Amino acid sequence: MADAPYSHGHAGIYDVSPDARAVMGTVPDVAGPVRRGRLQRDGFKTAPAVGASMSELILTGSSMTVD
Repeated sequence: MADAPYSHGHAGIYDVSPDARAVMGTVPDVAGPVRRGRLQRDGFKTAPAVGASMSELILTGSSMTVD
């Protein structure tokens, strides 16, 4: 392997939910923390709705903008 040429490629973790949607909400059995999982592919397009939804969840305990 020491003399093997490197051709091309990459490696990395691509972690998504089974439906490829962001995971958002409270952490079960833990008071307070709210999480938002990775946004894949179209995350930059959905970021405004995610931000609004998460702020509502943090401030009121539920999201009104997005279900």
